[in-house]
Amino acid sequence: MNKHKIFHILAAQQSISLYLFTYYLSLLFMKLTSLFMALAMGATAAVQAQTFVSTTPANRNVVLEEFTGIRCVYCPDGHRIAADIMANNPGRAWAVNIHAGSFAPPQAANQSDYRTAVGNVLDSYFPISGYPTGTVNRGGMSNRGQWASQTTTRLAQASPVNVAARCTIDLDTRQLTMTVESYYTGAGVGTANRLNVFLLQNNVEGYQLGASANSAQVLPNGNYNHMHMLRHSLTGNWGTSLSPVTSGSFHSTQYTYTIPASYTNVPAILTDLEVIAFINADTFVTQTATKATMTYLTTVPLRVVAIGAGISTSASGNTFCGGDGSSSISVLNTGANAITSIAGTYTVNGGTAVPFTHTPAAAAATGSTINFDVNNIALPNVGANNVVVTINSLNGSAVTVSPMNITLNAASSVTAAEDSVRFSITFDNYASETTWSFVNESTGATVASGGPYVAADNATTRVFMLPIVDGNCYKMELRDAAGDGICCAYGVGALSVSLGTTTLLSNPSYGAGAISKFNYSRVVGISQAQEAADNIRLYPNPATDNLSIEFNLANAADLNIEITNALGQVVSKVSNGNTAAGFHNLQVSTANLASGTYFVRFLDGNKATAQRFTVIR
Repeated sequence: MNKHKIFHILAAQQSISLYLFTYYLSLLFMKLTSLFMALAMGATAAVQAQTFVSTTPANRNVVLEEFTGIRCVYCPDGHRIAADIMANNPGRAWAVNIHAGSFAPPQAANQSDYRTAVGNVLDSYFPISGYPTGTVNRGGMSNRGQWASQTTTRLAQASPVNVAARCTIDLDTRQLTMTVESYYTGAGVGTANRLNVFLLQNNVEGYQLGASANSAQVLPNGNYNHMHMLRHSLTGNWGTSLSPVTSGSFHSTQYTYTIPASYTNVPAILTDLEVIAFINADTFVTQTATKATMTYLTTVPLRVVAIGAGISTSASGNTFCGGDGSSSISVLNTGANAITSIAGTYTVNGGTAVPFTHTPAAAAATGSTINFDVNNIALPNVGANNVVVTINSLNGSAVTVSPMNITLNAASSVTAAEDSVRFSITFDNYASETTWSFVNESTGATVASGGPYVAADNATTRVFMLPIVDGNCYKMELRDAAGDGICCAYGVGALSVSLGTTTLLSNPSYGAGAISKFNYSRVVGISQAQEAADNIRLYPNPATDNLSIEFNLANAADLNIEITNALGQVVSKVSNGNTAAGFHNLQVSTANLASGTYFVRFLDGNKATAQRFTVIR
């Protein structure tokens, strides 16, 4: 072949090869360019996908995980300190109360089990030497005296990541749905972080040793109001992995969870739940935290669920002086409409239904709790009275709500020829744990009080004579800071509270406290007044518009008969002067008397006695 032809062929082949090389090189460049553009667009899309978490650098928020227990005497003080930290740093600090460890298991019928699986794991993992103890942003375990200063330190530190959460609870299905967004404003620690989501519950009523150390959480009936109690972890024991954690990284994480009706027989009240989310670095230290915003959904227009029926009285107990009680009702609005009015009835010991109404100060929105008192409930029986409260209508429309069964106790009546109550106490070996008070419930005045005592009082006896006034109601209250009374593990103590021949309190094994209430009527000797009262019959009792007073007298007497209220004030004169011997039936109008407790009082000179009756409207 001609060498020139060979050259041209080779040249042509080289040209084709060069063309192909250039072509494929351009294709590669275009693909790389597209890839880089796609990556850039992906990064931009990630930033744009952020909807509610802030992208502005911020300092750390704080989560305080407090390990606590119902039989831990100093734990309520820890709860108080945690509450103060939250109050002083609104929207920046949150407490998680984790019931775990040796003081958490219940040991009596009035104690509930608040432990959780995740709480037990955390309690075993952390080096806990006593309770209460806590960790602020998981920066090491510390005692309650250190939490406030550690919180201040953590809040001043910059966080590489922001976190925000939104939560919806369907009140019909009890399903929780939530989204947690996190955005890294700086480089995170390590290659992956862990997102933790804890479900907490507030307003859990129950037992707590040492509750007086946090009196703000002691309920009117003497129980303790537990707050921020860990109920469940939506992210397991150690959280959901987040990666990458480089500056500009964004994560949107979704969770669904069906909330059970209760946790270990403790009702899970939907509107008492809160969700705390926090992010830990791979070094386990919490970077920041947030509390989720809550939204409630329902398709039912009008509906309430009773979530509690307690006793509306002083913090000293659930026994009412004067024979009138009141019941504190709590209902949860689980309907779609705001509630503007509630109407219903109550019965006492199966008697006549008495109507009541309540108008909230402001319309109660879906998911809100409505608290109100049903007052002036006449309690005819000394001791326990069964009260059934039923809600019949909401906003004027008929509804069906399960009745609430409540026990209201009426104080006993004591008649004696005495001017004082005798109180004798022999302390155990820890007199410093004992306090007491004697209160005139009719006036609200504290007649006398004592304690805490000192070591020199250990195993000694003290006797007090406490003055009383006719026609008043009194409360004797004893408290023990350690919750074990004065008998018998730490020295044998003794106790006696008496009025004449009537014993009011005598059991030294009173645990955290003991209370006795009584209505006092003074009588001097036996007289025609006593004779009349011994033979008296009052009916109907309870009365509405009329009361019949029947009695027998063996001999004529200068007898005065009057009606008094629970405070001893005369509201009606029935009979004055000479009363013949024999049978008497007196008719008294009660139409002008309000619902409540009253007494028919017989007076013979300076001698008096009384019998009680109630009026129901």
